[in-house]
Amino acid sequence: MSFDFPFAESIIIYIGLVVIFLGIIILLIFMHQAWQRSIAKKKPKEKPVKKERMKLEPGCLTFLVKTLIISFLIASGLMIMFLGAFIQSMTSFTREELVAEVTFEEINAINNTMKGILIEKKGNNANIRQEFFLIGDQWFVRGDIIKWDSWLNFFGLHTMYKLTRMGGYFTDPRRESLEPPTNYSLVPEEETPKWRWLYKYGYELPFVNDVYGNSVYKYPQLNRIFKIYVTPTGFTIGTEDK
Repeated sequence: MSFDFPFAESIIIYIGLVVIFLGIIILLIFMHQAWQRSIAKKKPKEKPVKKERMKLEPGCLTFLVKTLIISFLIASGLMIMFLGAFIQSMTSFTREELVAEVTFEEINAINNTMKGILIEKKGNNANIRQEFFLIGDQWFVRGDIIKWDSWLNFFGLHTMYKLTRMGGYFTDPRRESLEPPTNYSLVPEEETPKWRWLYKYGYELPFVNDVYGNSVYKYPQLNRIFKIYVTPTGFTIGTEDK
């Protein structure tokens, strides 16, 4: 699980907020000055003078210009902030965090065996490398997922996960039942009391959308690196050349 400072990837939101704040400050200063002038102008009523053609006084022109400037600042700040919020939401809900890489050194297509290497990404270059002998025409990695409410993803909270198992897999269910399973745990204990409780009652917790298992599987290839990512909804795979 990781947490980014809210709006860390969208500095444009902060710019919009600053512009709005400046507009509000200028508005308050303008209102204060207008209030002071209104007090200063309080004088006894004078006798009516001869009517003249109405002219736009300098004070009215100043009032109009200041009003337009303040309105422009606040409107610009709102537009910038909404643009930043849109960028932030796109970034948050499409975010992919690299959690592991899988490569293969040996593949025997006749016997459906393979030697896989999984490197789990722990951050700060503290990676964990494990090798496995697998039987099957495909390989899989699975784990546990805690999916938060979507608005928490927007504010920087990302999916909590735990990789738990790697193994071989046959696409033919009859072959799957005949061959010995090759499943390997990636953690000392998969079903801990904490995760067992989360699976049963986690969805009732505040801010938690659901808790569930998730897996990804593919055919092995010698010349490819399989990158496993966690997204707001679960695991996914990307590939690249070695």
